[in-house]
Amino acid sequence: MSKKAVNTKSFLLLITGLFIVGGTLLTVMLYMFNSNDEVATIDEHAISQQELTFYMQQLRPKIQNEFQTKYQRPLSKEDWYKKVDGTTPMDQLQQQALAQIVKDKTLLIVGKQQHLIEHIDYADIIQAMNTENKSRTEAISRGEIVYGLTSFTPQSYYSHLLTSLRTELKKKLSQSPNDPLYIDNKDAYAYFNAHQADWTVNATTYEITKLHIPSTQQQKATTLQQITQDLQQNMSLTMIQNKYKLPQKIAETITPDSNTSQNSYQNELIMKLRNTDDASKPILIETKQGFDLYQLEHTAINKEEAFKQYQAQITQTLLEDRLNTYLKHVQQSLPVTVDQPKISTVLATSSFMML
Repeated sequence: MSKKAVNTKSFLLLITGLFIVGGTLLTVMLYMFNSNDEVATIDEHAISQQELTFYMQQLRPKIQNEFQTKYQRPLSKEDWYKKVDGTTPMDQLQQQALAQIVKDKTLLIVGKQQHLIEHIDYADIIQAMNTENKSRTEAISRGEIVYGLTSFTPQSYYSHLLTSLRTELKKKLSQSPNDPLYIDNKDAYAYFNAHQADWTVNATTYEITKLHIPSTQQQKATTLQQITQDLQQNMSLTMIQNKYKLPQKIAETITPDSNTSQNSYQNELIMKLRNTDDASKPILIETKQGFDLYQLEHTAINKEEAFKQYQAQITQTLLEDRLNTYLKHVQQSLPVTVDQPKISTVLATSSFMML
């Protein structure tokens, strides 16, 4: 046996000798000699075996959770390769990993086209991560301030890269009316009108009638039971007022206030007014002095004030939606090829992930 063959065998034995530490799977990239082989391409950009393995490792817990939720038992090592409902968990893992790669790679391709990034291949991105980690380590050794993580993992670096790129693309592709993500006031207002329930909460005014029912702490349990029974019998505020010979009802107008304490009675009332299924039913609030009953009389929404207050958030939400639509459109135009024999090789050598 040649010295090269012995070294190769020793290398593979070293890889297979890695195991679980502290009950958590030690994520190990399978650096075989052909790990950079293409298993697929998107728009002539390579998707390597190493890249597919990386994504499979990230999605592995998701597949495990889906299996356990559906079949009410853990996913064993043998289960990964057993067909269930016409497919194996390993096949599902590979398919979902490849789909996520294509989605992320589309974002990277657009970023490169817009001159926001230089590299989109997995090996180049990992090299960029190593360079960044070295730079941060050297900066720390010099006593300099390093913002964010002191050292990236492949998972955190990819997340950082993709998130930053989305932010930069939304900014760059929305500057002028000819840009694909451009949003003007008319666009934002149309979106606001189509989703008013999401944006009018703090611009809603409630006109209510209030009836106070006094009660000492010692009597509260009995009083609450009596009022609950009255409400179950659909008694109105006027009927309850007459029954307990209470003073005049009070008309009030309340508007959500950002300074209102989260534990205040008014905040509790507003939350109940927002979530009530039947506005005709009085709302009961316990106070230190007893109980307050509120009847909603009228609701008014100041649309212009709501739009003004939330316009920046609406624009960002709309930008996110438009970027997703734009990337989906680009992805559909990019040719994708898959080398299934090499994919099968990845699946056959991925048993280390299931240890």
